[in-house]
Amino acid sequence: MPKKISKEKKPTRVKKIEKIKAEPKPKTPKIKTKPKKVETKPKPKVVKAKPKAKPKKVEKKLRPKKKPRPLPETPKILGIVANYRLGMASQHCKEFLIRIQNVESEGEACKYIGRKAIWRSEGNKRIAGKVLGVHGKRGVLKARFRKGLPGQAIGTNVEII
Repeated sequence: MPKKISKEKKPTRVKKIEKIKAEPKPKTPKIKTKPKKVETKPKPKVVKAKPKAKPKKVEKKLRPKKKPRPLPETPKILGIVANYRLGMASQHCKEFLIRIQNVESEGEACKYIGRKAIWRSEGNKRIAGKVLGVHGKRGVLKARFRKGLPGQAIGTNVEII
């Protein structure tokens, strides 16, 4: 069945707004009011305690400082940077093989494990490292440096301290 269309027109939004604007607003009289005074209670006075007298400083007997024991003098041993530590398909850029003069066996090379290795460039730049272990049975040492040494370091001297 077809819907019935009502002939009554509903008031549109514009007409509602016009009606609201046309209505007069009632005026309310403005009343002047004075701000109320709030009574505040007087705060009690706080009496500060007098600071206690500071105790007298007792002079401590100073002991004579112990002289530091001299470190055992270890001679600087010179080694030669032989090469990077190499794998079949890889090159460890921070690890180097160091050959020490007059060291020909694994047993002699074990004495140097844990010592510091210092490489110095021509411009007095120092790169420090540490001896990690023995490489092979011929007395070659493995050392890891903090920053990798440049390629020009191969064949140069290293101090083992």
